[in-house]
Amino acid sequence: MVEEPVCKRCGNCCHYVKDGRVKSCSQLVKIGKKTACRIYRNRLGYKVDEGVHCANRKDVPFDFPGCPYNTGKPMMEVKNGIDSPGNSG
Repeated sequence: MVEEPVCKRCGNCCHYVKDGRVKSCSQLVKIGKKTACRIYRNRLGYKVDEGVHCANRKDVPFDFPGCPYNTGKPMMEVKNGIDSPGNSG
């Protein structure tokens, strides 16, 4: 039996690139050292920003350091976490 990957709740896949900057989804919240989505059950298709909608992790066009769901896509590194002005594309 193959074990399914388990989300580490880092929140990196809840970031996107817009106008050359890395931004975080407004529904992403930090809880201690983990993250959570305010609308998790209804997140798919949620309009995050103009032209950006929430998708299943497998449909996100990037991989993230240490993510168990990585599949060989281009790597995106989120430098400072949620809503950090230090994030840039």
